[in-house]
Amino acid sequence: SASAFAYNCNYESILFSYLAKQHQSTEDCFLIDPRDVSAEDGGVLSVKVRERHNKKCGGDPETMPTAGIFRVNTSSCRIDEFNIAEDEYLKLNY
Repeated sequence: SASAFAYNCNYESILFSYLAKQHQSTEDCFLIDPRDVSAEDGGVLSVKVRERHNKKCGGDPETMPTAGIFRVNTSSCRIDEFNIAEDEYLKLNY
């Protein structure tokens, strides 16, 4: 699995915490499907985080919309978020 490369960067926890603040939600209302993680060159992962919809988190349980798209450098733990409006990755401040 691609996430095996991220042994020194707990990016899931960082992303869930960041998104919980952005969405005024809780960390367990987000998930990363292993199919949404792919390795790029240089130890960089491309990661799509989805919203978890259930009774606690709200939303339609039949859907899992994208909450954010990120690039994670697993050696430096630098995380960039894809900004749709700018059509580019911008450094995530966490």
